[in-house]
Amino acid sequence: MSNPCQRFSPAATVAGAVLAACAVVLFASPASADQPLPFTDKNADGFIGLCDRSGHQVTSGKITDIPFVWRAVSSTPAPANYFQKGGGRAFLAVYQPREGLQPGEWTGKMFTNSSAYSNPAHPMAQGTNADPPLLNLTSIAPLWDGLLELRMIYTAENLPVRGKPYPATVIKVSGDTWTVVSGSGSVSCVDGGSTSDTTAIIPSAIPSQSPTLGGGAEAALRPPVGSAPDQQSSSPSPGASDSAADPSTTSVEAVAAGSNSPVSFGVSPWLVLALIVLPMAGIAGGFAFARRSPARGTHRTP
Repeated sequence: MSNPCQRFSPAATVAGAVLAACAVVLFASPASADQPLPFTDKNADGFIGLCDRSGHQVTSGKITDIPFVWRAVSSTPAPANYFQKGGGRAFLAVYQPREGLQPGEWTGKMFTNSSAYSNPAHPMAQGTNADPPLLNLTSIAPLWDGLLELRMIYTAENLPVRGKPYPATVIKVSGDTWTVVSGSGSVSCVDGGSTSDTTAIIPSAIPSQSPTLGGGAEAALRPPVGSAPDQQSSSPSPGASDSAADPSTTSVEAVAAGSNSPVSFGVSPWLVLALIVLPMAGIAGGFAFARRSPARGTHRTP
């Protein structure tokens, strides 16, 4: 009886080994491989996994999606002392790479509200339907090969905002689509929980379905030909709160550079609007009532 192992030629054996190796790489790696970048961010420590509402990791989406992603998960643990009393806080920020500038000089915007997370090994930032889509971040539209850098920023009570190092992932915007091009490793989207401060103010920020925007809006993320780079670099004042600002317009440039000033985040702009509009409505209503009422001590003769 012949040995069945002798039926395989050396070429077939090599081919089988190659296929097996490919299978291991395929199932052990994320859906997309990292691409070469025209810059190096030495402050990046780990990457950020992006998750949809179903708890699955995603590597692409639409710039009109609300929220941009449902959850962002760090591949690296929370910094020492930034996970306190059984919880930690973090938010997602987006930065505009610029040729000729170092990553610490890029303009950045707060992309989600501050979130409480439960797993210090993999901090999370939670998205809500009150967050802006990527489309709205026109002041930091991609200027360098369509690239934007996502960073996770940590906060904690009685500690300065953790500017660096930070987990980071780079996405590329093309038309109305974004795609992860660096930082595409695998994370668990459900190994822990996170709750955005937005939901404490606006519970309806978590409906069952995501709102959508009309098509054709992707042009807003394309800077005009020949336009100068956005020079906006506003930063939180020492001891001041950015909580009343829309996450899409809150600059975290100074924060990410390592500001030593404690900064708080989390109050929704809807609450601020209500505090302004309601008193004004009451004053206007009282004035109108006074105009309609006859003066005290007078009477009309028929």
